Amino acid sequence: MTNTSNDDIRGILAELANRQLNTQQQLDNLVERQEIAGQQIVQLADITSQLTNDIASVTARNALLNDIIPELRESQERQEILTTELKQNFEQHQRNFVENQRTTNAALQSLEAILLRLTNSGGNA
Repeated sequence: MTNTSNDDIRGILAELANRQLNTQQQLDNLVERQEIAGQQIVQLADITSQLTNDIASVTARNALLNDIIPELRESQERQEILTTELKQNFEQHQRNFVENQRTTNAALQSLEAILLRLTNSGGNA
């Protein structure tokens, strides 16, 4: 082998060593990016899990509210009916009181008139 052949071989070996070094650096970069991607996947999984829990919680609350709201509406309707009935009863009691007061006053006036007649009759006798 000649010097030129040896130089060619050395050149090829140097080129291969340089390429191998570049390939190793690319592999190292790829491993680093894979580690970062793996961490991001774990973070994304955690976020997804939290979102799933939040959705489940909101769905459960929504179901509860869907049960409560009709009951509240029914309760409000019953209260409105009862309020109307109580108002009507109060108004009737007021009318009854006024009528009782009127008849009581009339009865008292009649009794007073009778008493006056009896008193006047007793004094005349």
